[in-house]
Amino acid sequence: MMSRAAAIGCVLSLTIAMAGCTPPPPKAPEASGYGAALEVVRDEGWLQREIRRFRTYPHLDRAYRMIAAGELEQAKREFATYLSIDPRDLEVRFRYLVLLHRLNAHAELIREADALLRERPGFAPALLYRALANHARSDDAEAIRDFRAVAEVQGARVEHQTLALAMIVDLATAHGAAEEALAAADRLVALRPSADHRLRRGRVLQKLGRLKEAEVVFATALTEARDAAERLRVREARAELAEKQQHWGQARQELLAMLETDARNAAVLRRLAEVTFSRRDVGESTRWFRATAEASGSAQDRERLANALYAFGDYREAAREFSELVATASAPEDRHRVLIALGQGYLKLGQLPAAVETLSAAAKLRADLPTLTMWAEALERAGRLAEAAAALEPVADRDASGQTHLRIATLHGTLRRWDPALRHLIAAAAGGGTAQIRSEAYKRQGFIYHAQGRYREAREAFEQSIGLNPKDVAVYMALGETCMKLDALDDAVKYLERALALTEHQATP
Repeated sequence: MMSRAAAIGCVLSLTIAMAGCTPPPPKAPEASGYGAALEVVRDEGWLQREIRRFRTYPHLDRAYRMIAAGELEQAKREFATYLSIDPRDLEVRFRYLVLLHRLNAHAELIREADALLRERPGFAPALLYRALANHARSDDAEAIRDFRAVAEVQGARVEHQTLALAMIVDLATAHGAAEEALAAADRLVALRPSADHRLRRGRVLQKLGRLKEAEVVFATALTEARDAAERLRVREARAELAEKQQHWGQARQELLAMLETDARNAAVLRRLAEVTFSRRDVGESTRWFRATAEASGSAQDRERLANALYAFGDYREAAREFSELVATASAPEDRHRVLIALGQGYLKLGQLPAAVETLSAAAKLRADLPTLTMWAEALERAGRLAEAAAALEPVADRDASGQTHLRIATLHGTLRRWDPALRHLIAAAAGGGTAQIRSEAYKRQGFIYHAQGRYREAREAFEQSIGLNPKDVAVYMALGETCMKLDALDDAVKYLERALALTEHQATP
């Protein structure tokens, strides 16, 4: 058996032999340049150091090879093995942390960053990565805390402070801390002036309602923009600000400038259409809505075009667009909405048969109160009163206001169908509608009863009506006449005098 001294001698000989041929640890493909900041002073001898390197080197070498090959999960396992052997190697831990960031392994990244920061408090790159991981996990309070720490680190790299300040601006703005966002934006612009940083500052000023200042900042940003992409972002912000201020002419100019970069950008075309619509520019607005629909090919943009035509009173063109949309709409809710708009267009054009047919199709898709009310209106305008009343019957009780019962009663009354008219007037009066609607329902009941010679019922209905609306001259007059029919002469005189007094009062300027 080999003695202990001989064994040590063999290990020493092997280590010495390998020392001249073992390659140095390879450079990390990223996160390099922090060796001095992360260097650890170790209490170990030369032999211990070489043994440690011998045991760890293969894992680090494989990790870098896996990263180069895009096999990040395998690289992650090699880094973990390396750190289980040598947990004090802070530079490797930081490179592992960067890999975890690429893998979106946020919880593990935070644990590794915590371990590194216990050894190197205030190490800005680790704080940044931990902040980004917390932000990805929606823990913005912790993220802002770390971003603040990076911004205050003395001697931190400018790019680190820039990123930290930019994130503080964005997160503070999102969480309603606009004053903190503005302070960070001021530091950001002072640290590294650029169009994008001024954009951030301008948006915070806009959030604070300091619109004139924001306008000046955006103008400066436009002069500092280095390329087409930056100019596009600045012009978008200027257009948004002009829209907020309802400076439609300026918004139009900015959007037109944006189109010079991409003439078929549907989002810009749509905004341009909406801006010119706000200016009530009929021709230009419809032109841009049409261009938007052609660029996007979406039914929603075709519908916006049709709605714009309708709003501008071009009902014929609107109806043409809506009729084409009906033919292509497949979802029931889309088809219903377009049928309603088309039916209203036909009503505006006086094309009553087409309106009735279209709104009937809409009612088959959704038999709700608004749809049936519109269909009934079309039927009524077409002179089809009985059908209009029948259309409203299924939803009359759903209308808590009593207005639908009143409308049905009016249709039946016009047709001199007194019994159904009275049934709906009684329902309207008994419902939970306003005093005005209930008073009107009792009033109409009274006139029907009076016409039928049912004077006691008429009197009772008229008295219910004036109890709800004591200033209706016509009801007092009707009550006076009804009381005379009932030989209640004193009451008749009282009601007629009340009618006269109200008439004189209403005539007084």
